[in-house]
Amino acid sequence: MIGQQIVDFLNDPVQKATRLLSTVGTRFIVCGTSGSGKTLAIEYANNLLPAGEQIAESQDLVRERCPDRAMEIFTDEELAYEDSFHIGFNVLSAAMAKSLAARGLKVFWLNEGIPCWSSDYAISGV
Repeated sequence: MIGQQIVDFLNDPVQKATRLLSTVGTRFIVCGTSGSGKTLAIEYANNLLPAGEQIAESQDLVRERCPDRAMEIFTDEELAYEDSFHIGFNVLSAAMAKSLAARGLKVFWLNEGIPCWSSDYAISGV
């Protein structure tokens, strides 16, 4: 389940060490079609995390089409959410998520980023 993968990622010793050098929590992308379970994955992860390590779900990249602008939003240290330390950014576009992954951002994939109406979805056996 993606929620458990998110928790494992946040608990990774490298991620924990990286957070010691930063004033912001870990940020990552959750990519999937509408209704694929992005919100549920973050809720599941939050149920497993202590109160001081909660994840905010951000919609700031949902409609963004420019990878450079998306990177500006992702790396904005002023971006913060009340009662949350980490930020999970929802992305609907597989192309955008792939572009951000190519820039070194962690992406968690629901439906492997393939739209449910795509013929590739049926072939992949997901």
